[in-house]
Amino acid sequence: GASLASMSTIRVSFCLNAGAKAGQPLATVVARDSATEALLQAASNKLRLKKKDAAAARLFVWSKDGRGGTELPRHGSAAALLRNDDLLAVSVGEAYSGPRPAQPTAAAA
Repeated sequence: GASLASMSTIRVSFCLNAGAKAGQPLATVVARDSATEALLQAASNKLRLKKKDAAAARLFVWSKDGRGGTELPRHGSAAALLRNDDLLAVSVGEAYSGPRPAQPTAAAA
């Protein structure tokens, strides 16, 4: 029903993972599907990725709060990894280049 749909929408922004504009939100979407493939599709459309880039694309959580660099699983659901208003870095295959937590996660436990 509608209540389920409204629960499962999540607002995320996309930024590039590399280059001069890395980390700057370029587009925001309200996703009804938190499957990584659906998010990648939205990212490719918004950022106008080339077909071959979209095929190699990876999504990372761009964050300073300890989740930075978390990669969303291809062909899986990202629901457990995402929070509303997350910024997602779109990589065309390269490794995550954004902020990382200052301390190892073990120290924060």
